Amino acid sequence: MASTVNIIDVLNILGNLEDETKNSTRERFYKNYLAKINEPSIILEESQEVYSAYWSAKTNKEMYQNAYGDLVNRLGEITGYNVEYAKYGNRERITGVWKLGSENILNIAAFIPEDVNNLKWVSRHALLVLPEEINLDRPFVTLPKLVDFFNMILQINLPLGSVTNVLSIDNNFDKKLVPTMELVFLAFKKELSSDTPKYSMSAEWSKEELAKLLKSIKEPTREFIKSLVEKPKTAKELYKEMNSRLPEENSLKSPMAIGAIMGALSKHYGGIKEKIVEREGNSYKLVEKYKNALSDLINQ
Repeated sequence: MASTVNIIDVLNILGNLEDETKNSTRERFYKNYLAKINEPSIILEESQEVYSAYWSAKTNKEMYQNAYGDLVNRLGEITGYNVEYAKYGNRERITGVWKLGSENILNIAAFIPEDVNNLKWVSRHALLVLPEEINLDRPFVTLPKLVDFFNMILQINLPLGSVTNVLSIDNNFDKKLVPTMELVFLAFKKELSSDTPKYSMSAEWSKEELAKLLKSIKEPTREFIKSLVEKPKTAKELYKEMNSRLPEENSLKSPMAIGAIMGALSKHYGGIKEKIVEREGNSYKLVEKYKNALSDLINQ
């Protein structure tokens, strides 16, 4: 959007997001900001800002949690769904209801999961939309993959009803979306823009793919991987080590920023690729099978 005011500025001005009063802050947030977003890619960018702010915030985290849910709902509207924004803090913890006619109804639960145990209270009849891939004993879809999917559908003007059944609550969505997207790409590659990613069904990373990944990611994310070559580290250890090398303009504001970096890195997994960094307790570590290749590439 052509504006110098970003989503964090707007949220700071509002002070909170509530939907209990007349002319609520949620209503103002929607009318004056959210409704002006008309591209899925902007939704993803704004959600990453909210995700980062959430992990950096010491208070009022609920505001960023609510903003994330509303951003995901706006994605549904942009794509063509008739979206009912659910009340904040409802019993089933649903954030929105997406409808295509009277037959196709999808309950959405979009959350930033600080504690995966809290997700057990989310309705099992909802599509869980998370900012990054996590270890969870129920199906979910990541927002980056959902944005990729909807971007592709919008580009070729494919009727949403013909593919929306892919988003059912009984599947590992990211992995189910990829073969669908691969088929769409092959069928409509002439209509798709040149920067639309080609989707590979190979879960493992080749060394060449890892080299391309390291070139495409931002400096903080690259330093994050570099800091883990030697051994696993906690967020506090990473924060201290990374800031010793990063220029001031790219320095991390707090150890909580490590969570945002993990979210940024997950975008590059394409929903099918294996993780290259994983959490183990309070520590982060490189996946063992990619450790040597990443070490070689980083130290070149």
